[in-house]
Amino acid sequence: MQLNKKYFYTGLILLLVATIIQRYFCYFQTSYPNGWDAYFYLDQIKHYNNTGHLHTPRTSLFYPVLNGFYYFTGSYELAYKWCLIICSTAFVFAACYLSYFLSLKDRLNTLLIGYYFMCSPVLVYFGSQYGKNLLGMVFLLFFMAFLIQKRTIPSIAFFLLSLFSHKLTGGVALLFGITYLSVLYLPKLSIKKIMVSAIILITLLTSLIFLFQDQLSRQQEYFNGFTLPWFSFIYEMDTFFPTILKFEVILQFTLVVSAIFIIFLKPKRPQVVLLLVLGILCFPFLKWDTLGYSYRFFLTSLLLSPHILVVIGIKKRWINFVLIVMAGMVSLFSWKAYNPHQQDPPYPLYEHIASQLPTNDSTLIIAHKGLAEFISFKTGTEVMPWIPEYSVPIDKLYRIVYLPSIYSETVLPKGRKLTLNYYYIKEITWQKFLNRLKKEDISLLKELATWKNPLEVRPAYLTN
Repeated sequence: MQLNKKYFYTGLILLLVATIIQRYFCYFQTSYPNGWDAYFYLDQIKHYNNTGHLHTPRTSLFYPVLNGFYYFTGSYELAYKWCLIICSTAFVFAACYLSYFLSLKDRLNTLLIGYYFMCSPVLVYFGSQYGKNLLGMVFLLFFMAFLIQKRTIPSIAFFLLSLFSHKLTGGVALLFGITYLSVLYLPKLSIKKIMVSAIILITLLTSLIFLFQDQLSRQQEYFNGFTLPWFSFIYEMDTFFPTILKFEVILQFTLVVSAIFIIFLKPKRPQVVLLLVLGILCFPFLKWDTLGYSYRFFLTSLLLSPHILVVIGIKKRWINFVLIVMAGMVSLFSWKAYNPHQQDPPYPLYEHIASQLPTNDSTLIIAHKGLAEFISFKTGTEVMPWIPEYSVPIDKLYRIVYLPSIYSETVLPKGRKLTLNYYYIKEITWQKFLNRLKKEDISLLKELATWKNPLEVRPAYLTN
């Protein structure tokens, strides 16, 4: 029995309003913008508004969208929060839209998926940390929905929107498109047409590699032994994520495994396509690396795999009722998936550090990720989490050094103490100090050679 249209649209509106309210209370737990990349994006649009160009050359629709929220709110920090809230809500709507066509216009299952994502701890966390990716995911879901409807022009439009929001979502859109069209049309084609299709496929894959050539250079090794990313994710992030989020990851793993058996017994094309895409994103022989592609692919899969529920087709109403009750229980705790004190940088500490720095607009400072973007945004001083690839006068290049608490400040060369663990030192002095440690104290050198003391020169892909 189909849900009444009036009840369906009323439920959808209530769902979106509830998502906005829930995300508002979640993301306003802190007065600072959410996530590690927040101040990088804010520094970008602030620099654009002041100079007419971005601080670091980037092409993404996220910047004009974020800037639009800035003009609406009048505050960069508030703009970022509201951008995340609206993008999360837009994702819930896009998930409903996709599910409506995946489920052959089953309205109850459509609302069920929307309710799932409103309550989803994974989406709460993802929205707080990956704003640009989330915008791309919204366009990706619309692309998938229009492709399933065989509406060519909207499909192309939303593919381009997903691509120019984030290259990763553009790549996943291309992957889904190739897989869907292959499964849909190849069985009907002659040998000649299959060969032509293969040429087109190779061309598209070559384009995909070309698209990601700079990003592919970041990681040296891509494959290793067998590993299931669901369990690698939980193991690596055991102290970082709350139980409720890990519970959803296990739930999704169970869902994917169950779907494999169900689809094997009664295969349908939309089911096969979605599982193939998820299988590539969760490829078990891809090297697991929280800073590499396996982690990004896996997080993307977590926002796609719940759609298996509607692809399988849940017809028994008591199952729907049980799932709705479970989602309702999860929603009471899902806001805990985002904990700014654990998952965001210590922005109050960074604010204190920024206030202790000497004022000098011509100085270039090296500082670790998070701190660099914060100081750059707050003070206007040039700060980067890399050693500059170009020449800088030695009296203009400084570094903010992090010293672990187990060491006394006397082990460091002369500099300015900013806080208990942070010191302001000339870069030339720091480099001489590191060269001395290589000969005299390797153990201290290893303690200092972490991401909190950047030692790599800025790579070329960040400057192109």
